[in-house]
Amino acid sequence: MIKSLSSTALTITWVAPADGNSPITGYTVYIKKKEGTYTTYPQCTGTVLTCTIPHSVLKATPYNLAVGDSVYTKVLATNYIGSSVASSEGNGAIIPATEPVSPGAPTATILGTNVLITWKTPEDGGSAITGYTLAIR
Repeated sequence: MIKSLSSTALTITWVAPADGNSPITGYTVYIKKKEGTYTTYPQCTGTVLTCTIPHSVLKATPYNLAVGDSVYTKVLATNYIGSSVASSEGNGAIIPATEPVSPGAPTATILGTNVLITWKTPEDGGSAITGYTLAIR
């Protein structure tokens, strides 16, 4: 199983197994949840040999993974006769941090001869914010 990770999604790709003399009719993708058990990812269906899973899905219920967690997946094949056992889980891809969300609109307050500029701290995307750039015109 090959895993490709972008800043927004995980894509897994697999090779079709032997079909047991009956054409493969579909695949089932399983994702390992934070607490360690696997559950299906129902959005990947059909006979396509790839599945793209948005990070937002991996971070939400039922998976509950966080930035820095490993993502483990398994796939099983189904034909007219039945389903195979699931593949091995392979190595886990790490959910990367992303860019922070834009800060809230700044507010300026005049304090004597100084101006105090404040803004709401944005979500950091899973990595500490190291600085801000303030443009004044």
